[in-house]
Parts: sequence; structure tokens; C-alpha cells
Amino acid sequence: MSYKEEDVPKNLCLRVSATKVDGALPKFWKWTSGVHKDKRHKGKECRAYTTNNNCGDCRACWSRSVKQVSYEEH
Repeated sequence: MSYKEEDVPKNLCLRVSATKVDGALPKFWKWTSGVHKDKRHKGKECRAYTTNNNCGDCRACWSRSVKQVSYEEH
């Protein structure tokens, strides 16, 4: 099954993940996520690891205005 952006409700942000740590981001979807270790993060870096794994008031993962979210490997 394949999806198009118009198939997804506006209040939902589906993120396609990179398949490897420090790997290339998928090109077929607008919103992505990945894990960084040896390379600099791409896009918005998730900082939850600095706040006891708590998002606080951050909503980057759920925001369509943030195209890429990167999580530090742990």
C-alpha cells in the first residue's frame, strides 16, 4: 500500500525513518527521521535525552513544519 500526502489528515505527521544509523534519508516522503552517531544530526535534533527523556514543550516530531528529526544513538 502506498500513501500520498493528501491521504494523510492534516493533524497527523507520518515520518519515514532512515534504515541505518547515520544513513541516508528517504527521498520519497516529505517528513523523515533518523538516528545520528558519528555524523552531525540532520534537521532538528531531538534533545529529550538532556531532559530525562521528556519532550517537555517540544513538539517537533509531530509538526509538519519540521521536515527532519534526528535522534542521538543511545
